[in-house]
Amino acid sequence: MAGAPGAHDQALMRILPRLTFRRSHFLLAHPDTVHVRRIAVLRAFITQRFREERRRFIVD
Repeated sequence: MAGAPGAHDQALMRILPRLTFRRSHFLLAHPDTVHVRRIAVLRAFITQRFREERRRFIVD
């Protein structure tokens, strides 16, 4: 709760559990471009980067 009003007030007590959000991301391609080499390479690159940076997309 850093940055929230009263976050440092010891008299306050958390009444809800910490929430974690999960998101799904979809990468779409037009059926006519699925087998185009440059599109496939770009799709593989984006997918790899999302996997490597997964922690950035998790909200605690």
